[in-house]
Amino acid sequence: MSADDVSAVTIDRVAGYLRERGYGFAPSPAGLAGTWDGHHLWLLLQGPRADVLQVRGRAVAAVPVRDRVAVLRALNDWNRARVWPKVYLRSEGDQATEHVLYAELSTDVRHGVTDAQLAAHLGSALVAVTAALNDLAPALGAAPPR
Repeated sequence: MSADDVSAVTIDRVAGYLRERGYGFAPSPAGLAGTWDGHHLWLLLQGPRADVLQVRGRAVAAVPVRDRVAVLRALNDWNRARVWPKVYLRSEGDQATEHVLYAELSTDVRHGVTDAQLAAHLGSALVAVTAALNDLAPALGAAPPR
């Protein structure tokens, strides 16, 4: 690999990767959005210089939180046992009464990446984020995606 093969990560490059693989997606205000395994996913460039590539997933169903401490312990156990993706519960809704499971994987891409590196990151991130949501959401009592 030479330095000539490395180029900046842009939303257009990410869209190209998705398009080449036949994935459905749409532009979103912050990047790209799509549905994988029934879960909502965003592919974003974050940070002040848009140099952090992030794949963020939101479980399609809310998690019923009867015992918030037990749910948070389960998420902490997940995060402690795995390097990535990061998982967390976020309160949403009118009075923040709905609790939704998120998973995300972020990578610093400030120095650019090759096409192969971009494909490896996006492929791994899409699999890891959807796997986390598929594994954890039902275990926490959320309905499985349709």
